[in-house]
Amino acid sequence: MSGDELRWLVGTATTVVLAIATIAIGAFRAMSGRLDRAVEKIEIAMRSEDAQLHSRINDVRERYVRRDDFERHMQRLDEALKEIRADQKTIIGMMGKHTAARPRASRET
Repeated sequence: MSGDELRWLVGTATTVVLAIATIAIGAFRAMSGRLDRAVEKIEIAMRSEDAQLHSRINDVRERYVRRDDFERHMQRLDEALKEIRADQKTIIGMMGKHTAARPRASRET
């Protein structure tokens, strides 16, 4: 092989290697750009879903009562109801004693 042929072969090989490297770099950059856009879309969708989830959580927190608070409130209502029943029994008992002690003629009026 002569010197000119060797230079031509080295030049052609270098050109082919550089062309393949340029194509590979371009392909990776294009893929990187597509991935960046896809990641941005995913981030936007995730933020939107997170906002909806936080909205639902806040709504539940505002509208519903904690179970222990509810149970304490129900216990207070039960105690108040028991006191009212006891008071009613006392009043009814007192009324029964009062009407039993009155003479029959005065009850009719």
